[in-house]
Amino acid sequence: MLLDAHEESTGLLPQTVLLAAEGCDALDAPLSALRSSGIVELVELDGSSLEARIEEVTPSLVIAGPGVNSAIIGALARKKSISRILPPFLRFVTSTETEEDDLYLGFDDFVVASCSAAELEKRIRRLTNASRSREPSHLTAGPITIDAEKYRVTVDGKNIGRVFTREDLLMRVWGHKHYGHTRTVDVHIRRLRHKLGARGSNCIHTVNNVGYGFIEPTGSQP
Repeated sequence: MLLDAHEESTGLLPQTVLLAAEGCDALDAPLSALRSSGIVELVELDGSSLEARIEEVTPSLVIAGPGVNSAIIGALARKKSISRILPPFLRFVTSTETEEDDLYLGFDDFVVASCSAAELEKRIRRLTNASRSREPSHLTAGPITIDAEKYRVTVDGKNIGRVFTREDLLMRVWGHKHYGHTRTVDVHIRRLRHKLGARGSNCIHTVNNVGYGFIEPTGSQP
């Protein structure tokens, strides 16, 4: 069953699918159904090379027709400029080609000409989900590294933790109309540490005469 608009809006779709090569006319109907349902956003080569088009649109998946073979995919994978964004390749084959020994060579999966929209959707989902699970959690640019899993940013390997003054916290949490003393923040932090328990409380670091910062848990609270 295809996703309806509500189901699609709660997931990670639509997926950008690049249709690379001619000769895939048999997929017109299922691809049209998936596109109409908002499941895929279909793009074509439009006269560009496969490498240039991948760099331009960074698709979630490539459906490869007869014009794309394992040698082409291997050459792309060896290029540093594009290997990091190389998507999964779904090979389009006829029923007779399914008997080939090298059916998967260079490709992540295949789909036959007679497939339904539901079958095509299932294969697209499987490949794109597997691709996302392999994506690195660390993104690096110069001295800056972002850990997407831990929500942490480091510069030259050192964690840069922002410290908030008591006035900052008073304004952000209670609002500018709150006329309480900054000791209100201290009381709240003390209660928060108590609720977090032994392992969580030492994430909150006290900066004397300034305020508080959120840091990696350590063996003891400064």
